[in-house]
Amino acid sequence: MKKILIVDDHGIIRTGLKIILKEIIFNFEFFEASNKEEAIEILKKTNDLDLIVLDVNIPDYSCERMIESCKIRAPKAKIMILTMNSESMMARRFYKLGVDAFVNKGSDEHQLKKALTELINNKRYFSPDLLVQLANDTFYSSTSPINPFESLSTREFEVMCYLFEGKNIQEISYILSIHPSSIGTYKSRIFDKMKVENVIELYDLFNAHNK
Repeated sequence: MKKILIVDDHGIIRTGLKIILKEIIFNFEFFEASNKEEAIEILKKTNDLDLIVLDVNIPDYSCERMIESCKIRAPKAKIMILTMNSESMMARRFYKLGVDAFVNKGSDEHQLKKALTELINNKRYFSPDLLVQLANDTFYSSTSPINPFESLSTREFEVMCYLFEGKNIQEISYILSIHPSSIGTYKSRIFDKMKVENVIELYDLFNAHNK
């Protein structure tokens, strides 16, 4: 019997994934968590998880640390990132953290089923576009300068992605369920780390390092 953990703060997402999983696999044990505390508790009590699906945008939650916890407490489990953030912005970062799949919540059902099926069969899943990007990363890694965006935390990277989408501090605050002042702090940290003064300069710098 496969053991599957879904970590997402939206109940409708967890329910939807359970329905989709029933179409793919007949026999599985389903665990769900809406926050980091519930997820850690399940990881402590449950042995031999086979698949863990993580949302990125959970309040008061570091996805990087959760991935580390999953790898320590469930080393055999495949890890899938399921998020609203775009693949072009986020997927390579999580690939380097060792996840086994990255799927955008806006993807069609076919892609989600394909990703889950591959993971259940102990394989990995990344879109063809991402595989091309990763191949290019490998090809150019020996000659390319160090990417400064690697210094951003996952939350800082998320905030940056939403800034690129044209969202303001209030909108990002609502999406991430984080106080606007905290979003402002993240934005300032990003600008300081990247040594830029505005979003346009930040976007140009990002494109220069992520062609």
